[in-house]
Formats: sequence, C-alpha cells, structure tokens
Amino acid sequence: MFTSWGHPGDCRVDFFSIDYLYVMASACDIAWIMIEQAAKGVGDAELDRVVDACEPETGIQIKWLKTRMKQAAPQALIVAD
Repeated sequence: MFTSWGHPGDCRVDFFSIDYLYVMASACDIAWIMIEQAAKGVGDAELDRVVDACEPETGIQIKWLKTRMKQAAPQALIVAD
C-alpha cells in the first residue's frame, strides 16, 4: 500500500488504513441497524432476512479490525521516524 508519506510495509500506513476501514465498517454496521428497523417498520420479511444474513459479517470485520489496530498501534505510535 502506498501513500504520499509512506512506503510498502510502513506501519503508519497500515495503522491509518485500518483506522479508516474501522470507521467505514462502523458506518456499515449503523446502516444495517437502520435498514433492519425500516424492514421491521414496513413488515418486509425478505429485507429482514437479508439483514440477518449480512449483518453478522460486519461484526466479524469490526472485531478483526480492532485486533489489527491493537497489534499495529504500538509500532505506529511509539516508533520514531
């Protein structure tokens, strides 16, 4: 992965990329909550089934991203340039 200030394998790139993905996954999780409530509100059983099938994957992704952030944070925040 490349950025304007990083190079492949740079722990800062990894940490901040994971941070961004975590924010996006959290937004996705919130969207699933809202979609589920809308499906229940209008009685759309098919949409409710889609949410039930897809939402757990977002939770798994969030847990994985939290683990990666915990692994990358010490290197990214403590290692001096």
